[in-house]
Amino acid sequence: MAISYNLSGVITHCRNCAKLSGGVVQLFSSVAYKQHFRKNDHVYDNVSRWKSKRELADYLLDNMLLNQDGLIVLNKPYGIGAYQRPENANMPKDIPRDDKYNLSDALPYIGNALGVDHLTVIKCAEKFSSGVSILASSEKALDRIKTCRRRAMCSKKVTSKYLCVALDRPQDTDQSEIVKVALSGSPDGKTFQPVIFDVRRPPNTKYAISVSVQLNTLCTNGYGASLVEIKPSSTQWHFIRVYMAHKLAPLLGDNIHGPRVKYCMGIPVAVNPFNIQDRTKVLNPSIRRRLSLEQGEESIIPCHVHLKEVTFVGWHRDKSDLTVIAPTPPFFTWTCKQLDLEIKD
Repeated sequence: MAISYNLSGVITHCRNCAKLSGGVVQLFSSVAYKQHFRKNDHVYDNVSRWKSKRELADYLLDNMLLNQDGLIVLNKPYGIGAYQRPENANMPKDIPRDDKYNLSDALPYIGNALGVDHLTVIKCAEKFSSGVSILASSEKALDRIKTCRRRAMCSKKVTSKYLCVALDRPQDTDQSEIVKVALSGSPDGKTFQPVIFDVRRPPNTKYAISVSVQLNTLCTNGYGASLVEIKPSSTQWHFIRVYMAHKLAPLLGDNIHGPRVKYCMGIPVAVNPFNIQDRTKVLNPSIRRRLSLEQGEESIIPCHVHLKEVTFVGWHRDKSDLTVIAPTPPFFTWTCKQLDLEIKD
């Protein structure tokens, strides 16, 4: 089977620092992360455990959201990337559920089951997230998807909607804004971190983009957790994680950028991303107990970010939009139930 990819603007596997080399940004980990091991008896322990490529393909086929006119939409599970990462990549080894399989491993089985000999990956939810992933089985479908993207850009319409579980309630919630993001260098210029800035661009920065983002808090509980909806125009440099840390409400399970927020007498405060020595995320005891975790077991929590909805602008012949919605994965739904956060359709 012929397999091709069209993944634009995706930089994955960000950890604690970034290295610029030859104009290419490589994001990797340089800080050790202490992980607590336990028996596989928790709902989080059963996330992304695939025994074979066939089993992964069967799961994706069972969770197919749409197969229409060459457009195929899957509900990708957490821990599955789009493609095989390079062997020489310096990848973090301590992120929960770093599965050995990827979407490209399953494409031959999916194509065979659907009776197509060519699948192109158009959009794939980030590896350590779940949700909508888009494939095309024909050039005609690929062209239609590109046309939808151009229409969205011309109308400045944000087409992706994410559902996240955050710690605390975000500052300045229920708003739309345009923020600037750049890769800011450390004082010695050896490492780079994505940061959000206001007017003045931080020193030692390379590459900067503007991101339009809509943030809404759907519900919150009385012990430090919120269910939020985010619609960003870009997710480059793990924007959602960085943005929520900027709002002093890091995502549950985010061990990459979540440690940018620490607590002083119960009040969240921002930490210099270049001065983080311990990436262990200590949960509020009330949240930890509701998640049936002991102290030190926080590392098994997957990052709670789910690409819930994608809209294809003007997809239909009458130029009306097509919107595809992906149900949350079982662990995400379980977490919301335990934390009294209601997921509405």
